Amino acid sequence: MMAMASSALGSSSLLLPNRPQRYATPRSSVNQSTVGGFSRLQVRAALRSGQGFESSKLGVSSFGKSLPQLTQSERAFSGVRREEEADSGRRLDVRAQAGRGDSVNAAERVVAALGYFLPLFDGIQYGRYFFLQFPVAERLIAPLFPLLSAYKGFPFSNFIAFFGLYLAVVRNPNFSRYVRFNTMQAVVLDVLLIFPTLVERTFTPRGGIGFELLVIFYNSVFLFLVACFLFGVVSCILGKTPRLPLVAEAADQQV
Repeated sequence: MMAMASSALGSSSLLLPNRPQRYATPRSSVNQSTVGGFSRLQVRAALRSGQGFESSKLGVSSFGKSLPQLTQSERAFSGVRREEEADSGRRLDVRAQAGRGDSVNAAERVVAALGYFLPLFDGIQYGRYFFLQFPVAERLIAPLFPLLSAYKGFPFSNFIAFFGLYLAVVRNPNFSRYVRFNTMQAVVLDVLLIFPTLVERTFTPRGGIGFELLVIFYNSVFLFLVACFLFGVVSCILGKTPRLPLVAEAADQQV
């Protein structure tokens, strides 16, 4: 009887269907699973490297086919990469842009160059010792004396010119960014003349080493203004964007 029962059990086990057995999927097989014919590791490496799919030999068309099969994190990562590249491209375009188009017309060059006369005229008094030491420098700027006399002879001319340039040009969207940036540089440079004015009013030696230091300070301020004036005007005439030290970053933030 027991032999018959064991034989019956043995035959019945052959008739029963085999139950599917669950096996843990190896981690290496998950990492090596393919997406659109390419391994997921290759796709992730191409996304995170930022070098595009050509360097990974995946191709643009393959990326378009396999994108719907990517995980949610990979899609989000690729979207962030695209937004960062687009933002960097826009920042480069803004910095490289000169005027409204690819070039700066003659009218924009003239208007941008005129703004640099403001700090020069407001700081011309700091060159009085330099003119005494080098009389030839006074003869070089002699053609500007009529304009300088008219500017100094008009009451409150510096305040009118300052707020006129700031409100009528810098804050006027009808002007191009090229004109507004150069005008703002001139305005900021004119504001910096407050510090030499304070030194002039508080430190007035009559002689000795203090007077010599004051002369050096005046000459340095005047030469700096002249250098900024020449560099700004020549660059504007050539259609280039001058970036003056100490004022370029502040001008960028205001435009």
